[in-house]
Amino acid sequence: MTAQITIRVVGMDDVLVRLNQEIRRIKGRSVKGLLKGAMRILRTAKMITPVDLGNLRNSGFVVWGKGTGQAQDRKDENFVGEAGAKVKLETNMAVQQVSAFAQGQREPFAAVGYGASYALYVHENLLVKHTVGRAKFLEEAMIDNFDAVLNDVEEAVE
Repeated sequence: MTAQITIRVVGMDDVLVRLNQEIRRIKGRSVKGLLKGAMRILRTAKMITPVDLGNLRNSGFVVWGKGTGQAQDRKDENFVGEAGAKVKLETNMAVQQVSAFAQGQREPFAAVGYGASYALYVHENLLVKHTVGRAKFLEEAMIDNFDAVLNDVEEAVE
């Protein structure tokens, strides 16, 4: 005859509920750190973005999400003239594209970008000498703020 032993773990449901709550809390805090870091990068990039009318600088944006499939964004609305209206439209379209990308994300994220159609050209063209700002504005901002962004995320999660 075989003896049967039944083991019952008491409180496991409560432990799992609390564990899942803590994971959600950490994810929520990490997205705050990611957002803080992304805004830091954008602020730095805008300081060194070449300026003619300011439309390129104002086309900078941040899109972030908590990994829930939805995204939020921050962008300027201060565009100048007829060209500014076009850049505003391009920026809104860029933000929509990045936000659409967020629908598949299941982890917190933040993205920094520029919506002006000519942003890539200005960013990569090292031959032009700008009176205000310089090429590689976003790349430099990311490199210069690397440690600070990591610190932003770490501090948010602690």
